[in-house]
Amino acid sequence: MAFCSNCGAELENNVRFCGSCGSSVTPATQPVGQVQSTYMAGNNTFLFQQAQARQESLNELSKMISYFGQKADSYEEYDNCHKRLAVLMRGTSSAPLVWGIILISMDLVNLLGAIFESGQYRVFYIVFFLFFFIPSAGLIVTFIVKKVTHARNLSAERAKVTDIAYELTRHYTDYGLCLIGVEYTNPKILVRIADVIRSGRAVSPKEAVNTMLIDSRRSLMHLQSHLASQAARQDIRGNTAAAVFAAASFFIR
Repeated sequence: MAFCSNCGAELENNVRFCGSCGSSVTPATQPVGQVQSTYMAGNNTFLFQQAQARQESLNELSKMISYFGQKADSYEEYDNCHKRLAVLMRGTSSAPLVWGIILISMDLVNLLGAIFESGQYRVFYIVFFLFFFIPSAGLIVTFIVKKVTHARNLSAERAKVTDIAYELTRHYTDYGLCLIGVEYTNPKILVRIADVIRSGRAVSPKEAVNTMLIDSRRSLMHLQSHLASQAARQDIRGNTAAAVFAAASFFIR
């Protein structure tokens, strides 16, 4: 049973106009075969467009790999600079300064003893003063030299990173309209982007970058979960061992 879509009146079979309001009657459904063929045609068109867009992206990425590959050494040096910066940012050890201060403090005691002692122990205090003064002064000087050298190296690495970044940014600008940001133009990253597109997980380079970022987050979450579970197991083992030794100690009280 069919009803008019305009006034809601009941329609007779195979009528073209509503007997109540005169509105044109549009068939509500299509034959199943026609629907399936229409769906298949649309799906094939969509798949063809996706494949064509994917191939265009791969062609563009091939050009980008060839172009940005000219600066492969600069990208490599940029990564190495960042690794060295990460090490330098940890700072220098303060152990030489601490030990130098401790030895200086002990040396002050010997100095006061050498000043106020007038008897036979005065030579003893002088000898110990000289014995502690040389290594304490050497430790403090070593700390100062390391601090100055570290600051100089840190400044040089930062300047080098800035220069390489400026060089790569100019190279990126000279390329013209680029499909992705400058931070993803490393040839190694471009190859990974092309692999993601070939696998069918993305169509455009931007989609491939987002897919890679999602994969990285999942890997990080998986690693954090694994480390957390390991830490929990170690805590359980530690608590169990503590309980076992506590129980065993009952027999030796």
